[in-house]
Amino acid sequence: VKNFEKKFANYVGSKYAVFVSSGSTANDLIAQYYKSISEERNIVVLPSTTWQTSCSPWIKNGFSPHFIDISLDDFSIDKDKLIKFIKKNHKKIACIFPTSLIGFCPDFDFYKKIEKDYNVKVAFDNCENTFGEFEEKNISSFFTSSTSTYFGHQIQSIEGGFIFTNSEEEYKFFLINRN
Repeated sequence: VKNFEKKFANYVGSKYAVFVSSGSTANDLIAQYYKSISEERNIVVLPSTTWQTSCSPWIKNGFSPHFIDISLDDFSIDKDKLIKFIKKNHKKIACIFPTSLIGFCPDFDFYKKIEKDYNVKVAFDNCENTFGEFEEKNISSFFTSSTSTYFGHQIQSIEGGFIFTNSEEEYKFFLINRN
């Protein structure tokens, strides 16, 4: 497993990869991490069109979900509606958790700017776009992200999932908590 994690992290250009039992478990560990660091921030922002496995881990971990309509350009969260919500609520938002639906790639420059301008964390569910690229870089390397290796996705291990991160703190948290 360690060898697989190291090779997959290297392949996508992420510092760390943690292999877990499913994509749902990957999302749950990400939500657990944000719960551990988000003292007074209890909102997670999700696209209105997403997977049950993208939102239920956040609810299970005590976050209040806020769903925002998607853009038909990339099936990610509508940028204008997201900015409007963030301006009023950025101090309550623990994480924005977009989904790369049906292989579409969200605007990662936009999300990097959100993190910088509003001090709001962004993580991604990339289960349908494990090998997607943005500006010639794998999208799993930009932010903490999850992917699934369940049958029918881009890489298959019968059942399984990955978390990719560039943060050593997050990596250690995910390793400890997957057990």
